[in-house]
Amino acid sequence: MADSDINAAKLALDRLSADPVAQRIARDREVAIWNYEAGLQLAREEGEARGEARGKAEGLRSVLVKLLTLKFRNLPDAVLKRIASAPEDRLELWAERIIPANSLDEVFSD
Repeated sequence: MADSDINAAKLALDRLSADPVAQRIARDREVAIWNYEAGLQLAREEGEARGEARGKAEGLRSVLVKLLTLKFRNLPDAVLKRIASAPEDRLELWAERIIPANSLDEVFSD
């Protein structure tokens, strides 16, 4: 490439850099990129948090079923369905009741 081509390109770049419309477009583009990346990061973090919460609840369900089975043997389908659909705070409450409970009814009493 000849020096004249480089000089012409540099001159064109200098003109573009001084153009207020081009400057605004460049700023708008940078803001749009930043907003896009920030949105992606937020979505990623929210997805991870939801996944962690689901994983924790599934772990609680699994341990709850195991402990109940060890203590009371066969669990009725109704109990398994109730465990499967319960929120995390309810699962924790039931888990706390297993040791002192003498029956499934005592564990699941509301």
